[in-house]
Amino acid sequence: MVFQHEHPAPQPDQCLTHDSHTQFTNAGTYSVTITNSAGATNSTFATLTVLPPVAPAITAQPKNFTNVVGFNALFSVTVTGTAPLHYQWYFNTNTALPALTNATAQFTITSTNDAGTYSVIVTNSAGSATSSVALLTVVPGSPAGLRRSPARMARRNS
Repeated sequence: MVFQHEHPAPQPDQCLTHDSHTQFTNAGTYSVTITNSAGATNSTFATLTVLPPVAPAITAQPKNFTNVVGFNALFSVTVTGTAPLHYQWYFNTNTALPALTNATAQFTITSTNDAGTYSVIVTNSAGSATSSVALLTVVPGSPAGLRRSPARMARRNS
């Protein structure tokens, strides 16, 4: 049986791993010799190919969103690239939103001052990608059929 990091490998002739410590100089052909009191045996050769990391690419951009104060805003992106990917959402291009660090940015609209543009920068060891901007429009009133966020409902019911 072939093992990869102490777990059975998905296929005996191909093991995939994401190890940030693997360097291009580690590429090569490897084998192991196992010995004990009964003798020794050599493994077959295995080739390690080290691929370069792939920079992030945004494949689905955030979309414009409209809602009212007290309701949620939601923006999201779909990204390809080598993990780990790091996300940082921005308000009006230059104000980082420290609590919004995932592919999806969801928050309760607290005032009309939340209206503006939202975008995200995604980074990894190979580079970065910046999304297009999405516009949040905050309208007055309370549209019929929309549900308030749980946090807003709790404040209202207390």
